[in-house]
Amino acid sequence: MTRLLCRAEALAEAPAVRWRDRRRLAKKRARAIEYSRGHDKKRQLYRELIAAARASRAELQAVAAGLVEIAGTAAERWRAEVDHYLPLIARIIAQSQRRVLDGEAVPADEKLVSLFEPHADIIVKGVVRCSTDTSSTWPPARAG
Repeated sequence: MTRLLCRAEALAEAPAVRWRDRRRLAKKRARAIEYSRGHDKKRQLYRELIAAARASRAELQAVAAGLVEIAGTAAERWRAEVDHYLPLIARIIAQSQRRVLDGEAVPADEKLVSLFEPHADIIVKGVVRCSTDTSSTWPPARAG
């Protein structure tokens, strides 16, 4: 979102855009979540991280609404990118809300694993089931 907001400032006929850079806050909260212990502490840190993401998304929506009248190829490309990412960002925020704060198990088909590759699926680790039983033929029997 921050990259899109930075690019909005660089548009030729764009009005002055005021927004807050929350990358540092988000990075600190993500690291704190990684190293914290206890569900209550993690839940509070997730609340703060989700609030920062919502605020950045609201600023991006406000900037997009202000840049509707601007014509030009660069502005159209920027609006197309914003229109692509806004629903994905909302989906990630809702998914995090459901999973962490509400304690709900989000089904795998509803999960968004990557913002940049929305088609990516979850890789399930574990034992691969074989359709044939190879235990009786391995290792090969010795002749003799």
